[in-house]
Amino acid sequence: MDKFSEYTNYVYTCTRIKPIIWNEIGKGQWVDEVFWFWDEVTIEKRDDAPIYRIKSPYTKERLDGDLMEDWSSYNYGFGTQTEYLEFTLNKDGYVSWESPIYINLSYNGYDIKGYYPSQLGSSYAGYDEESYARFGNDGEIELFTIVPYWYSAEAKIDWGTGYYWLYLAFPGVDFASEWENN
Repeated sequence: MDKFSEYTNYVYTCTRIKPIIWNEIGKGQWVDEVFWFWDEVTIEKRDDAPIYRIKSPYTKERLDGDLMEDWSSYNYGFGTQTEYLEFTLNKDGYVSWESPIYINLSYNGYDIKGYYPSQLGSSYAGYDEESYARFGNDGEIELFTIVPYWYSAEAKIDWGTGYYWLYLAFPGVDFASEWENN
């Protein structure tokens, strides 16, 4: 009897997987303290979960010129870009994400990634609470404050959470003006 014959008596069935549907909720603002810019973005929400996404604003066209010129003298260059940035609003009001955030930035040729802190280990879990939602008086989401743990294992560089924060302002909130005035 070969090692696969025990499996021949099983019947496998396929279940239909429901497609993920994204619904546009409107225009918002992406504010970045890594490159110090803001952009208008379209925010979408999944129809089956409190997960929000935007198309990444970290295109080469957006970052090229003065932004990367300033960084290139310190061994930074273009890297990998995440196509969509996705964030989950948890029941406790905190914001999380599953996949590292790639912002099209590398150091010595190695991608810099923004991790949800506890993904790097339980000793980083205390930083998770720095990513949260701000709600208005009407209970609607105004803003996500997103504080990745910036890290590159390949480059052996750890920037931590204290330097570069990201913000996603929801439709009707002008956070870019508030941010620029601080």
